[in-house]
Amino acid sequence: MRLLPSLLLLLIAVPLCAQDTPSPVWYDRFIFDIGIDYSYPVGQFADRQEGLRIGFQSAFYVSLGNRPIYLGAGYRQMRYSSERIDYSEIIDGEAVPFNIRTSNNSQGARLIARLQPRVDFPLQPFAEGILEGTWWYTRTVIEDEELDENVESTRNASDFSPSYGAAAGAAFFFNEETTGVYLKASYLRGNTAEYFVYRDAVINPVDPIDYFEPITGPTDRWLVSLGVVVLIY
Repeated sequence: MRLLPSLLLLLIAVPLCAQDTPSPVWYDRFIFDIGIDYSYPVGQFADRQEGLRIGFQSAFYVSLGNRPIYLGAGYRQMRYSSERIDYSEIIDGEAVPFNIRTSNNSQGARLIARLQPRVDFPLQPFAEGILEGTWWYTRTVIEDEELDENVESTRNASDFSPSYGAAAGAAFFFNEETTGVYLKASYLRGNTAEYFVYRDAVINPVDPIDYFEPITGPTDRWLVSLGVVVLIY
């Protein structure tokens, strides 16, 4: 019978202790960022690459409880080089201006693990591990300049390669520590893929694709990102 009072006390004490001990909150913080990317090819991938090599990226992260760890996913689109030739065609007795543009592009989707301290301070550094799958493609488009629309589009080549790498950067929050800007540098080691580069010499090109030729090689690259970040919690 002495056991009964002890059991009653235990049944009363457990709910009271549970009320005083906060349960862990998962996914209590979210980060969204969007910005401009500049790509700097490395090694063989840098050979005969010209142009601004600019694009955009966006990513979304969720926190893992009270830990300084976030898991995320992102998307990236880049243009590495482009050439254009203008010409005109006689349609119904009038010269109609057209242009042909060939561009070398990439689209990538990535998974991200981010380490970022959970501090209430405007400047917040972070580091990331990245796995990315990238689709490399070359496309030629014919545009009617009067109508400002594409009349024909051709995919000249496409290939896929996985990449892995790391990134480091910092976010600076200025609106009650929920909205700010970020700067990030990433290095991605890419597997072999087929992509187009500039020819060493071009004589009397007829189409913009004549400026390029396909090669197969690694796709290692640096990326510098600058953009806007939003912290939600």
